[in-house]
Amino acid sequence: MQPKRDHQRDIEVESKTLLAEKLCLVTGAGRCIGRTISLELARLGANFALCARTLAEVRRVAAEIEEIRPGASMTFTVDISDFDSVSTMVSEFVRRFGRVDVLVNNAGVQGPIGQLWSNDLQDWKRTVEINLYGTVHLLQGGDTSYDRGEEREDHNHFGFRGRGFPEV
Repeated sequence: MQPKRDHQRDIEVESKTLLAEKLCLVTGAGRCIGRTISLELARLGANFALCARTLAEVRRVAAEIEEIRPGASMTFTVDISDFDSVSTMVSEFVRRFGRVDVLVNNAGVQGPIGQLWSNDLQDWKRTVEINLYGTVHLLQGGDTSYDRGEEREDHNHFGFRGRGFPEV
């Protein structure tokens, strides 16, 4: 009879191997899912940028990461609906690390709730600028590895505060 394998440990070892020294860019990293993803990336050995609109939030997460993996992250405050701001951020990341291996498009906002005809049109426009154009800006902005035809992983999802996402 063969000894029982510890599949959870196998997954953890494989994840650490796959992400060791990978260069990741995480948006919406200041809280909720973005924070959780960032902390896990640090545990798995990745180097990455924490990006959020709020400097205090992203610095708080950076301090947590510094305890796990000193020097592994850099922080940016960026509004992903602003292409020039995103392009500058991505270019700065690439200047420091050389490339982007994994892009986690986590930043997003919840749009207006209620009857469509009674919601403010400007609120809808801002939601589209962040949730749709923000993702496009991240994929097109700066000197990314796509420009050189290299492989990169992109993960697109949106997390909204207070919706039951786990905290680490």
